[in-house]
Amino acid sequence: MKALLHTVLRRYFRSRLTFCLTAAMPVLGIISGLVSFQTRNAREMYFQAEFYMYLLLAVMFLLTAGIILTIGSAFSDGIIRLQCIHGNPKAQIALAHIISALLWSAVCGILFLLPMRILGNAYFAAHLTGKMMQVIPPLLLMFPVFGVLIAVLTLLIRHKAFSSIAGIALLLGLFIGCMRVNFMLDEPKYRTEYATDYNYSEINPEPDVEIKYIYLPNEWYIPKPKRDYLEFAYLCDPMTPISEVGSFLANAADDYRSADQFNKEIRSIHRARRKFLPWFQCFTILALSAVGTCCFKRRNLS
Repeated sequence: MKALLHTVLRRYFRSRLTFCLTAAMPVLGIISGLVSFQTRNAREMYFQAEFYMYLLLAVMFLLTAGIILTIGSAFSDGIIRLQCIHGNPKAQIALAHIISALLWSAVCGILFLLPMRILGNAYFAAHLTGKMMQVIPPLLLMFPVFGVLIAVLTLLIRHKAFSSIAGIALLLGLFIGCMRVNFMLDEPKYRTEYATDYNYSEINPEPDVEIKYIYLPNEWYIPKPKRDYLEFAYLCDPMTPISEVGSFLANAADDYRSADQFNKEIRSIHRARRKFLPWFQCFTILALSAVGTCCFKRRNLS
């Protein structure tokens, strides 16, 4: 297994394509940091979450291309078939490719996120350091989770053209799905309406204005148990950290300050997600690896 893993890893870190993709990660990370972090004056700081989300999506496209072409070339060049002929079990071959994709994806994630961490400190200093450290672990784990998913997909489909179409469709579907589910789960249980009362008196010619908050049931709120199912699916989605970055860092400078208790409830739910996301991501890696290995063992590679 050790020799097999070394052989597969060498294809990732010595291939010209994957080497160029790996070298592009810190460059894209620096560009994303320069574009995403903006300051208006000495006290007003802003994070352009949309730019960063789209750049993350572009990086995932590059990651998908690197893994699909590497594993697809191993199929087309007959390397995987030769590994089977030499007596290597199919389970070990699948695990070697899955682990190699995981490690390469993790390296790409570190190279991409490191400039964001440095530039984030430069712009936000100590004010945002703690908040960024809560967001970076799910973002970092997003790379190996998606890398394992694409590796399993390519091992099962085999053909580079078909796996490329399936990988891109899967990436877009997971991204759009997590954004949609995030929007649905952020619907509060009650919606807020405002009523203004004008109190007139004989002593004061100008009326006293009193604003009353009226809380009405929100018809778009998703009740339990459907809400629990959506929450579980949302946390298992590999693209969830991208939408969470948009939810947390878009207004990180003022931390979504609001007097509305329901907005505070939504913020507390997001904070809990940040703590649980790494555990769900580790579970997703193990589950995908197990499913991919079992399915690959039953494949006929002749």
